[in-house]
Amino acid sequence: MGHHGFGNLGPHIRNIVYHRISMFEQRAFAGLLNPGLQNTLRRITESAPRTVPYFLITYVIITQTNDYYAQLNRKNPKDYEHEV
Repeated sequence: MGHHGFGNLGPHIRNIVYHRISMFEQRAFAGLLNPGLQNTLRRITESAPRTVPYFLITYVIITQTNDYYAQLNRKNPKDYEHEV
């Protein structure tokens, strides 16, 4: 039949070369620690002055609002003095 095994049944295309590397030979985490970690820390330190104030303001607003809400939901003990 002219085929070279079961895996080569597709049509033959001339002048196209396919280069493949086995997934077992790839280095998935190559260079992760050196430039990747440094770039991440650099980006965090560059964007922190712009973002941290908004997070702090939001945190303060939410905590004060929750405290005020809890204060409004408290029962006034003077309203229940006559029931004793």
